[in-house]
Amino acid sequence: HGIKMKALPIDLCPEVASYAEEIARMYNLSQWSIGVDMIAYKDGGDSIGWHADDTQGETIVACVVVDAPGEVRPLCIRPNKRKKPLQHGDEEIQLFIAEGDGYDMDGYMQENYEHSLPKKQNNTSHRFVLIFRQGNAGFVPQDSGVSVLNNVSNESRSGKEWDVLSAITKLRPKTKTVMFGHISNVSVGECYSRRFLWSTFAHRADQKGINGNIKEGADSIVVSRQDFDVREEDGLSWLRYTSSRRQGGGALCMSFRTKLPVRVFRSSNLKGSCRPAAFEGNRTSYRYDGLYVVTRVWNSEGNLTHSDIPVGGKAIGSGVQFTFHLERLPHPEKNPMSTDDLFRRIQQSRCFGPHLPFNTPQPKNGGDVLPALMQNIDIPLETA
Repeated sequence: HGIKMKALPIDLCPEVASYAEEIARMYNLSQWSIGVDMIAYKDGGDSIGWHADDTQGETIVACVVVDAPGEVRPLCIRPNKRKKPLQHGDEEIQLFIAEGDGYDMDGYMQENYEHSLPKKQNNTSHRFVLIFRQGNAGFVPQDSGVSVLNNVSNESRSGKEWDVLSAITKLRPKTKTVMFGHISNVSVGECYSRRFLWSTFAHRADQKGINGNIKEGADSIVVSRQDFDVREEDGLSWLRYTSSRRQGGGALCMSFRTKLPVRVFRSSNLKGSCRPAAFEGNRTSYRYDGLYVVTRVWNSEGNLTHSDIPVGGKAIGSGVQFTFHLERLPHPEKNPMSTDDLFRRIQQSRCFGPHLPFNTPQPKNGGDVLPALMQNIDIPLETA
């Protein structure tokens, strides 16, 4: 936006560095490619005009208000005037983001909308905000050699230049991203966008097929492919899914131990009769098919296994692959829609004609032993 600022190493603010790592994990990122901005508004007289965070091809901009006592100030959003002049019917909305609240903006919003924080008269309260930015990293050929602080020693951190760190002590804990069972805003048999699944916490792994961790288990999976060569099959009332620990298989291993339910979403990118219809314009849709439970696990040799299921993350390597058998939980105790009704919904949405009753298919790879997986086989990642 025409302003150049020298960046400090994030390690100078260990509280910010720690929080940045936690927020990055919520988005399945190893780090923020652009970095973290610490914005301080002294009072209501400080403001920021209409703009979009699009100077470095931002794909994710996540903002958290870490310290803002007093009256809540509105964040204003409107269509981007740089794209086209405002027209009758265009709306300006306001979000009242209080202390401890957060919001994010994707690349589509940065391209088509702009936002501002206007002045607030007679407001004497300060406002500290952390902004995490993912996009194209910028590089400077060489450092100017000029320090941005008079003294960067540890002793200087007690001085006025580090007053901003007092705000970091009020950082809120990471939002829980693993929640088992049905989600209130998502109905069995209905189709949704991947973004909607993320925003409603139905499936928080925005770029992975499995959401969860090896300590708690997996609460949801997105099925975007079925590959018989890696022992995957789909019978609607059951599902076989192959994954490595690195791709989320460790979480499904823990789900096998705990028998906690897993939400299953099938993608319109699937091949076969279980896939949902795509949205208009061939946009990918994700149908919620209810709760399943992991009942069996095969190792890479094709044997049913219990002993080498990881407990704490050290039992197996990150690339070791397992195949999981998931079975749909019964209706009406666990699923509000029976498998037969779900099958009827699928036929209606795809114009199959007269409804045929659902007959549970048998896996092509039957029995307790499956074919062994090829060593170091590359299983494609489940992605949006």
